[in-house]
Amino acid sequence: MFKEVPRIEPTPLAKFVRQKMDELQLSQSVLCRNADFDQGLLSKVLRSMTTNLGLQNALKLAIGLRVPPKTIFDLIDRKDLNELLMNSCAWHQSHEQMEQDSSESR
Repeated sequence: MFKEVPRIEPTPLAKFVRQKMDELQLSQSVLCRNADFDQGLLSKVLRSMTTNLGLQNALKLAIGLRVPPKTIFDLIDRKDLNELLMNSCAWHQSHEQMEQDSSESR
């Protein structure tokens, strides 16, 4: 007759995303459009079907939800991505400073 669908406990990521969407009064389509985030992937996140996000999608989601990337990285248990991002920003900033110092001394 009717097949009972097992209930999946919402992941911390799903709970957080839904809470932030409610707080910001964002629909799925608006969030996805504003952040260039895949609507199918967002649907899977909200249904707790995945927490497997790469760097690009995690950053897009953070931008769309207006939270620091570290928040998303922690929720998907990818603290390594935050370290990668911070190292990249630190390297870029120091490299820019060296170039600026070099051009000022000319």
